[in-house]
Amino acid sequence: MRVVDSVLAATSRIASIAAGTGIFILMLLTVTDGIQRTLFGRGIPGSVEITEVFLVILVFAGMLGAEVTDSHISTSIVTDQLPARARRGARLIGTTISFLGASLFAYASAAPALRSVAIQEVEFGLIRIPIYPAKIFIFLGFVLLAVAILCGILRQILDLRHDPDGTASSEEGVPATAFAATGGPFDGAPEMATSPDATQPAAQHNEKVLHHEY
Repeated sequence: MRVVDSVLAATSRIASIAAGTGIFILMLLTVTDGIQRTLFGRGIPGSVEITEVFLVILVFAGMLGAEVTDSHISTSIVTDQLPARARRGARLIGTTISFLGASLFAYASAAPALRSVAIQEVEFGLIRIPIYPAKIFIFLGFVLLAVAILCGILRQILDLRHDPDGTASSEEGVPATAFAATGGPFDGAPEMATSPDATQPAAQHNEKVLHHEY
């Protein structure tokens, strides 16, 4: 899992950089086209078609990064009301459905992408703009998204196996065994006294210090 996570993280960074670069190029194209239309009465030939292809590439190149960083839009109004075990089970079912959907879309987009590459498909306008790169990105985007979701399913299954009741961690998303090996988040630190008698001298000392300062 660590190797797969590292590969996904590296791929996500590359895809995010590509998407960010594409947004910058698209911004320059749009601004230049607007300035040219204002000054000379005509824009850049094929700017509309180029924008359409770039937008498709940007969207599908960013899906992996959104999944890896958990940035996709989600609501938890219903699942937050469930017990811990039922909540984790519901999330596992939802993630499995998402994986099936992404896999279905990847399968459906494979044949059109191959056909588009084979015929070097272009969009006819003022100039010919290749659109097969966009269809390749659609296919790759769904494939990488499905792989990332599958890794998330495996993590959830491992968490359920280590903590079937969902009681070992008080925060959602933190593995149940996060502190199991060390005995706690502050393992090795001296234990703090919690009884009233033990905390009273410290409280009195703090009061004296505050009284002296003010």
